[in-house]
Amino acid sequence: MTPAPPDERLCERILSGIDRQEVVDLECGLVAIPSFTTEETELARFIVARIHAFGLEACLQEVPLSGGSVGHNVISCLRGSGGGPTLLFFGHMDHEPTLGRGYENFLGWKRNPFTPSVEGDWIYGKGSQDEKGGLCAKVDGEIVTNVRILRYSPQASAWLTPISRI
Repeated sequence: MTPAPPDERLCERILSGIDRQEVVDLECGLVAIPSFTTEETELARFIVARIHAFGLEACLQEVPLSGGSVGHNVISCLRGSGGGPTLLFFGHMDHEPTLGRGYENFLGWKRNPFTPSVEGDWIYGKGSQDEKGGLCAKVDGEIVTNVRILRYSPQASAWLTPISRI
């Protein structure tokens, strides 16, 4: 079966409604928050606040960690009207090294890894491509495209769940 060609008018409507600076600012905000493995709570709070700013539901889910500490996942949903399949978008919030901050050295960095640097079409900073770039795309793709640009209420519910890596 051949997929239907993209709806050119819809694509143009979506692309014209994206505020490039807003996307860059979100990505820079994500990169500026260190989120070593098991230390993602501050980033989770930032993401929840961003989602709440658009009037969508979001909350923190406690994740028990070794040693009795607690981390947090983000659980958010754009509720559909029903009748469609449920969509799930997720990605991890931590950045390397997965063993934690004690295993990181920044000797190879030419910039402060937690001070995002925008140069042309590139954003430099710790986690900017793994996975904070993906989280930025998921948050803005979910929220901005559906809520602000399309004023869309899908049949399907779409869940966005940035998670701690434990």
